[in-house]
Amino acid sequence: RSGRFWRLVGVALLAGAGFEAAGALSGPWLVDRGLADDHIATFRLASAALMAGGALVGGRTADRMGAARAARLWLAALAILLLVTAVAGSVLLYAVVHLAIGGFTAASYALFMRNARGPLAATVFSAFMGLTNACEAWAGRAGGALQERAGYGTALAVLAVVSLAAWPLLRERRPRGR
Repeated sequence: RSGRFWRLVGVALLAGAGFEAAGALSGPWLVDRGLADDHIATFRLASAALMAGGALVGGRTADRMGAARAARLWLAALAILLLVTAVAGSVLLYAVVHLAIGGFTAASYALFMRNARGPLAATVFSAFMGLTNACEAWAGRAGGALQERAGYGTALAVLAVVSLAAWPLLRERRPRGR
């Protein structure tokens, strides 16, 4: 019933929109650029390594500065990288986006874990995870529809901006009277 819970529902449904669309579109994007199968495999391997590295740094960042602040930082980095990638169309930048995906994922999951307390902690955390999956579903679908109508760059840019709608929801609110 808390306001914090409902803000985090919004974060789970919106914040990942840009990177979920990027993930859904990356295969066709690489194929449309003429990359051979072995180059696509190399891209996937590099992306996975960058995502793992980003997750380690994102978790450390959440531990040091707090999960909400870290999630805001990584969300901003992710949106910026997605917007630059949308304009530049660079395979290298598309891979580097995965560093921020890992960082944001770790920070946001830390935030969800820290806000899943009490006798229903597992249920609340599972709900947040289910909502991130819902984000993946709608953002992948929307990204594909936008790409078909307006191109990859527009799809990535629009969904990066949609992700930023979660920015104010990540702001830590101080209790009244302080």
